Amino acid sequence: MIVLITALGAVCGTLTALVTERLPQWKLLPTDQYDEPVQGVVIPLYAVMLAGAASFGLLFTAYGLTAQFALLAGLFMFFLLITLIDLRYRLVLNLMIYPALLLTLTAHVLLGHPILFVLVGGGFALTIFMGAAFISPGGLGMGDVKLALLIGLMLGFPGVLWALIVGVGMGGVLAVGLLLRHRSRSITFPYAPCLCLGAMIALVFNPFLTL
Repeated sequence: MIVLITALGAVCGTLTALVTERLPQWKLLPTDQYDEPVQGVVIPLYAVMLAGAASFGLLFTAYGLTAQFALLAGLFMFFLLITLIDLRYRLVLNLMIYPALLLTLTAHVLLGHPILFVLVGGGFALTIFMGAAFISPGGLGMGDVKLALLIGLMLGFPGVLWALIVGVGMGGVLAVGLLLRHRSRSITFPYAPCLCLGAMIALVFNPFLTL
């Protein structure tokens, strides 16, 4: 079974890589408009396939063939797609974020989760990243802010704290590394992959939810 699951992960990774090439061409809102996409980092197909296979295999090992496995696998592919698009085009698409916000809130309501903690988590992440975007214009885009809001709503409070600690910590390490390498304070980098990694880690391991 594990072989079939990892093979499914590789297939999903391949499909995610293919969608990366097409999705940015669909314009949903004015904020998604651009003349020509930025040609950033292109992740090789084999690497995306391995990421899909490894994530599915690890999730199956931890949760078995359960609804939780299916949910986490879907979320991992969602965050992987955001990561790939941001790396290549420096975009976090409203086409993905807005429906995800609606689905997240709907799922919390249907599952009977405490909506106050969900809203506090979203508000906390939104406040932190809106403040960072205001203090350092150009360092963070509104796409990153909306992604942080989504992660906050997904994890609620205090679960979002761990995602932000991991994501912001990774972003800080990357920023320092780029600063030392290029010796320029004007260096920028896509921040969404750091947030996505923090979210994925927090979904499967979150010490703030066990306190």
